[in-house]
Amino acid sequence: MGLPNHRSLLANSGLLGDRSAIPFRDERRRQPDMCSAPISSRWRFGHRSVLRVAVRTPVRAMWCSRTMAWDPDTTDSQDWAERGLRMAADTTAGTWIVKHVHNFDHTVAALVPPVFPAYARIFHPANTLDDKPVRWADVAEANGTVAHPVMEWGSIVGSWHTSEQEGLWHDSPARGSLPVRTARALADILRRFTGTPDHCWFAHWEGSGYITPSSNYPRLPMPSRDMILFSGSIDLTDIQFGADKQFPRGMSAHLWWPDDHAWCVATDIDLMTTYLGASAECVNTVLADAALEALPATPDQRVTWDSDTINPLPASPSGL
Repeated sequence: MGLPNHRSLLANSGLLGDRSAIPFRDERRRQPDMCSAPISSRWRFGHRSVLRVAVRTPVRAMWCSRTMAWDPDTTDSQDWAERGLRMAADTTAGTWIVKHVHNFDHTVAALVPPVFPAYARIFHPANTLDDKPVRWADVAEANGTVAHPVMEWGSIVGSWHTSEQEGLWHDSPARGSLPVRTARALADILRRFTGTPDHCWFAHWEGSGYITPSSNYPRLPMPSRDMILFSGSIDLTDIQFGADKQFPRGMSAHLWWPDDHAWCVATDIDLMTTYLGASAECVNTVLADAALEALPATPDQRVTWDSDTINPLPASPSGL
């Protein structure tokens, strides 16, 4: 979406390490429906083969207002299969999104289908050296720039190439991945606005470098972003694909929604922000939540690096 693919940059720098040692291929073709859990399934981790056995249990769709008791000590270094996410052998659950999204026109509507009453943009926080989140609004204020719904990181900082600002932030916002803490805060709200919190769909771009799906699994043909589809509970929203003890920070899902289509969340591989389409009540709840930095968005809002027309435009992040 206007920025260079970060996977090639990371690969060239060696930061991804040798991910060939962490295959994520599901060795058993499983049905994608959420009506029951599989009798058994097998995944390969490194040189180990892990067999899981589960009793078939009906999953009831129900309205749920509880807050998930997230346990980062036991889940943050686990990959999708370890958490219980299931790779879908059929992508028809996402057909409605493919049908309605725009064809990569660099707007919100190319990420989230323009069928919802309201939209929000959720800003991935920067972080201090001791991993405390830093809001974009605070960064803008410190730099004498303006925080607004279409602000871009390079524009509020003054450059896309600034690596840190001492005393303000140390790590820039995550690109292409919804941070775990932000994902959990968002999921705790969204679970209240769906009738199917236990039946959600999660899609991850196959070119991210964090998954290596089997070739016999179908792809969800999003514009310029073929994705692998998974199914599971909203409690799995914080999953980091490719995470393990050596690389605990993997990459989030790039698209997720409940089976009743009550809302849809998209995090493009090139962006530092996430977009939500939902009811007006849902979006207003997200905008008002202190755990999130979010501002209103519109389907025709541009998402490119030069979208900010209020702050001074910095040089292109690609240097071209």
